[in-house]
Amino acid sequence: MLGSLYRDAGLARVLERSLEIPAGTKVVVITEGYTDGLFLRQCCEAVGRKDLLDGLHVIAAGRAANVVSQAILAEAATELPVIAVLDHDDSGKAAVEKLKSFNWEPAKRILSLRSWPEACPDHDIEIEDLLPVEPVTTLITKLGDHVALDGTEKCAGTWHYRVSKAWKEEAIASLSSHFAKDDPGGMIWLAEEIWRRAQKIATTKASACTYGVPSAHHHRS
Repeated sequence: MLGSLYRDAGLARVLERSLEIPAGTKVVVITEGYTDGLFLRQCCEAVGRKDLLDGLHVIAAGRAANVVSQAILAEAATELPVIAVLDHDDSGKAAVEKLKSFNWEPAKRILSLRSWPEACPDHDIEIEDLLPVEPVTTLITKLGDHVALDGTEKCAGTWHYRVSKAWKEEAIASLSSHFAKDDPGGMIWLAEEIWRRAQKIATTKASACTYGVPSAHHHRS
């Protein structure tokens, strides 16, 4: 049943990443891209919330479609909570629907960025939207609009920026140096939401064991 998913994601590498869960991990997070985990870590560190990173293991799937394969395989490889984080755009929404078809619960194991309380309902939400505004605009100014932006949209009296690949490359190199200690943007919410959901999943699994319900892993074996 999962054969087509494996082929899409590249079975060998997906399996390899799924089994690379380090000791001390408490929750596994599958993201679309590398910058999701990078920005989350940098923001938490900048505002003194390294505690939110303790035991959090992030696996970047490479693109939204690959999140489905990676998340399902990671869940098969561990009894730890596994949470898929997805942008609220066309590819992210398609991945959400695919995971739902495998009985993944949107309230627990699928974390769409549309859940962010400050998300605007009128446009797509990507990980960059959860960053503090000031460092984002600082890099836009540095690169220039024609290089840094793929487009802009009017949003609630301000502007929503669709940043370019060039902006993201610059952000990987230098964004952390522009973070302020008192402005985490939406990243602390994201980290706390991951832990809230991890606790829900762990509680559900513990209840299943208490009442003698076999886990999915035991059932498959």
